[in-house]
Amino acid sequence: MASAIAAPEALAKLSLKVDLFRRSVTGDGPNLCRTLLLQTVASTDATRGALYLHEGGTMETFGDVRTGTMKRQLVRRIDRDDHEPGVLLVDRGDLLAAPLWRRGHVAGALCVAGRQRDDGGDGFTAFDRALLLALAATASIALERDALDRENRRLRRHLPEAQLLVGADASIETLRQRIALVAQSDLDVPVLIEGESGTGKELVARSIHQQSARRDAPFVVVNCAALPADLLESELFGHEKGAFTGAVARKAGTFEAADGGTIFLDEIGEMAPALQAKLLRVLEDGSFTRVGGTEVLRSDFQLISATNRTLDDEIEAGRFREDLYYRLATFVLRCPPLRERPDDIPVLADHFLQTLNEQSSRRTIDGLTARALRVLRRYAWPGNVRQLRRVIERAFIVCTTGMIDVGDLPDDLLDGPTTEPFVVEDVTPLEAVIARYVRYAYRRMDRHKTNTMTALGIAYRRLQRYLDKADALTDE
Repeated sequence: MASAIAAPEALAKLSLKVDLFRRSVTGDGPNLCRTLLLQTVASTDATRGALYLHEGGTMETFGDVRTGTMKRQLVRRIDRDDHEPGVLLVDRGDLLAAPLWRRGHVAGALCVAGRQRDDGGDGFTAFDRALLLALAATASIALERDALDRENRRLRRHLPEAQLLVGADASIETLRQRIALVAQSDLDVPVLIEGESGTGKELVARSIHQQSARRDAPFVVVNCAALPADLLESELFGHEKGAFTGAVARKAGTFEAADGGTIFLDEIGEMAPALQAKLLRVLEDGSFTRVGGTEVLRSDFQLISATNRTLDDEIEAGRFREDLYYRLATFVLRCPPLRERPDDIPVLADHFLQTLNEQSSRRTIDGLTARALRVLRRYAWPGNVRQLRRVIERAFIVCTTGMIDVGDLPDDLLDGPTTEPFVVEDVTPLEAVIARYVRYAYRRMDRHKTNTMTALGIAYRRLQRYLDKADALTDE
């Protein structure tokens, strides 16, 4: 077989056919699948073909080649997450099939049948097998790009621009204005978003993308903290077949898939120094090579990165390249923590509640009681907006009335860290003032009763009595 396809003229013919196939791929969803099938049949001089694709738990079939054996074989491989090397699923002389891949795993198959050769013979040759394998790899890239495009369109429908950043605080309004500035610029400068976990850095990145001229192109998210360095490199740059163990087919990386669009690198501070150097090269001229490859590729994208670390400290510690920092931080945005904008807590809580009401077909919650809102406002929110959303979701589930009350909130909100200073707003019975102060001290001591007793100079029973009284005052 090797000699049959190794001749320079055979390789040139193979390259030409694959290039024509790639250029002819158009459409999306089912239309894309039908186009891929028609072009495959035409490229291989077959008389019929089929494309099988695993979507939403079912095996979709396009074409007129019906083989239950192949479908069962595909289902078995997909169910066991099989990504072992294997060129052809079927090579039966009159029927040829090659696997389609998604993120390194079998996702379907492309098959052809009824080959009519110029020499009068029938059946497929070694050249046909090599061609179908190359066409299937190209089709896999097209299908993965289409899946990314459809996911981005779905997200744009569910996250309209006006709802991405909720809040009336001056810091949020300033953030909106700066987002509009960089999004509407035609320079496509790198953007660095700083902020604690849960402050909405990805929402800011999506807002930039949706307001930019790239809004109809892919928005691709990569979490740098979620993958080991070698896998992250493959995710970003892609890889060639055989580049490493398990690389059973060529895979397009993020830079390739996001051509024309936006890349969001979350937790950029977690990226290994060796990979930082390679990223810097891409940012310099937009060129890169796949892992295990030599072909120089180019991609046009806007890079948005985010970090919850202080990169100045990371640079000083030698964990982050200073030259990369200055390349990434051309335009810096800061997401304020929730504790710095307490007036937005009721606004966000109401927004999340209304969203849940729209999603639920069984019940409606009218709002939160004043007591519940007081608890939310004085809590420090170490998990920021993400934590607030989870609290409202939980309260929506456990609430048995039309209003979320203190009893529907998690216990850690009542006893957790607080931003509320100890203030006596009016003339109040002394016992009530003492009870509230004891509770305040208890929280400042991280709910450590021994330390609180020592700091206040009181015994355990007295501490517990005042804590119980403070809880009773909250419930009134």
